[in-house]
Parts: sequence; structure tokens; C-alpha cells
Amino acid sequence: MLFKAIRMKKEVLIDYRSRSEPKGKSRLVTPFAIANDGLRWHCRAYCHIRKRFSDFNLGRIMKLELKGKSNINFQQDNNWFTFAEIKIGPHPELTQEEQTLVLNDFGHDKPFRIRTRAALVDYTLQYYRIAKYPAEVSGKTFPLVVLNSDDIKEYYFPEV
Repeated sequence: MLFKAIRMKKEVLIDYRSRSEPKGKSRLVTPFAIANDGLRWHCRAYCHIRKRFSDFNLGRIMKLELKGKSNINFQQDNNWFTFAEIKIGPHPELTQEEQTLVLNDFGHDKPFRIRTRAALVDYTLQYYRIAKYPAEVSGKTFPLVVLNSDDIKEYYFPEV
């Protein structure tokens, strides 16, 4: 039904469970894209309650009901239509041998880049277990780190 709503540019009333509403809450959304973060499927949609574009984990949608036509302009979702480049390298506290090993695990011999939609930056970091800020974590736990956090931190999820 989400694909139908996307195709027809319709609003959808969903019952959605989240960390802030684990029992669920009804939300009126206008979906426009489906994306996979490597672990889960998400629907990118405009949330009429929060008045912003957000991601909705498909596994947390409990019920959906097709509603009327939407006039939301999806081109206004800057984080969806902007691409970010994540520069990734080994954690600096690792030995040179460990750094080489970690890079080789990902098919590289030097720091590398991943290009993704800005809205998917945090999901990409979670999927690959990449630390945003090396000083805050151990290299043993997070052997890869973001090398350009200052450039892309505006795309990180807000800290709760």
C-alpha cells in the first residue's frame, strides 16, 4: 500500500511505534521513497504532525490507511536530495598493523569514502559500525572512524 501511496502521491494514516511512543501513535504522513539502510527498510515521508521530513522504519508501522491526495513538494526534503561524502579511516589509537588490517577488511589500503544521501548518513555509520568521534570511543570497539565529522555533522541524528 505504501508503493501505491507513493505512486499516487497520497497521504497515509499510520499507527507507528517509536522509542518516544513504544505503544504507537497515529500519524498522517505523505510517503515518497523507500530505502534500505543495510539492516532495515524505511519509508521517507513528510510527517504532517511534526511538519518535517522523516524516516519511518517499516517494521514499526502497525496499520496504514490510504487517505487523500497530497500537495507536499518532496523537492523540499534537502536531506534526501543532498548527497554527503563520509571520509572513513582507521581509529588513530590502533597500531599501524591494526590500521592496515582494518582497512584491508574493507578492501582498502588507505582511508576511503562512502557517498550516501544526507538522510542516510547515520544509518550508514551504524551499519558499518563507524564512530563519529574517535576521542569518545575505543579503537577496539570502533576500529573505523569518520575523518570529516565537522563537514557532515549537520546530517547526524540529534542526540537524545
